[in-house]
Amino acid sequence: MEVAYCFNGDFEDYLESDQGIYQFVSNKRNQELEYFILWLEHSPLYTLKEYSQDYLNFIQEVKETSVHLTQDKKQLKTWCSVDQSKDLQFKLNSKLTSYEFGMQNQLVHSSAKIITAKDPVHNGKIYKKPHGVSGMGTWKGSLHRDKIEKVLQHSNLIEEDLLDRKFDFSTCVIDSEQIFYQNHVDEYFQYKGSIFGLNFENFEWMSEYKKNIHLVIDHYRSLGIEGPFSVDSFIYQENGKQKLYTLSEVNARKTMGYIAYKLWKKFLTNYRYCSFKLIPTKQIEETFSHGEIYRQFGGKVLPLSPLGNKFFSVCFAEDSIHDLNEMEDELFFTLLKNV
Repeated sequence: MEVAYCFNGDFEDYLESDQGIYQFVSNKRNQELEYFILWLEHSPLYTLKEYSQDYLNFIQEVKETSVHLTQDKKQLKTWCSVDQSKDLQFKLNSKLTSYEFGMQNQLVHSSAKIITAKDPVHNGKIYKKPHGVSGMGTWKGSLHRDKIEKVLQHSNLIEEDLLDRKFDFSTCVIDSEQIFYQNHVDEYFQYKGSIFGLNFENFEWMSEYKKNIHLVIDHYRSLGIEGPFSVDSFIYQENGKQKLYTLSEVNARKTMGYIAYKLWKKFLTNYRYCSFKLIPTKQIEETFSHGEIYRQFGGKVLPLSPLGNKFFSVCFAEDSIHDLNEMEDELFFTLLKNV
């Protein structure tokens, strides 16, 4: 029997639950992003969601191969994370693990510390729960005091200064390969997209970062990490100087950055730069045809998500940053409401 993939986007929820073994549910959270399996894999996608034939035909047109859906649960394999014990997955994905190592090796800000319910909540600080995804579980002391104090009753949190972030980026580790890419993050620390192809060797802090990132990778491999994982980092400004923050978070699973990188290499690899965007669909005129957009931009734009999702995702590529930015302006003029 052929293996089918399920998109376990509720992975962090499972890690924090009392559930002993992960039980997959085809719920709205998993269905929101499960379509990436259709783009990146040959095995069937397990889902209870209905997809239009026009959308499936478009994927098949671009992939030049058929895609398959199934509702048979007999041979399921989770897609976002590798099959390891819950205790190990809990440790690898916990910010407590990354911050403990980061504080020991000066890879985080000097203000960072792990706090308990006995500690006060301060304005000007941010607070992170051990398991969260795309900004969920990160709060500002000035705005979310009640929420933070409530969570502290049953979980330790990480506290640190609210820094002036200038440049968010990640390292995706796939086997022996390390891929560096910039991230777009909003003021609530929620992921909005990535850009690939930038020459990180041009950054003056890169030599220091390379040394640091090897420390992180070696440490997590010693803990037993397997499969693709990513390390989130950023540059911040403090006292008039730009500084490197190496170890913001480790995600021991396939991330949106991993997905975007694989899409670039699979469908747009002939272009030097690639941008991936997640846009709330309330901003989108959902009257377009996937195929029309694809052909209008000469195959350089891939509208990825089905109509009706909470987020619209798109990948587009060019040979220069200037052309990429111009394409983005034209694409958003085509797609966005009230431009």
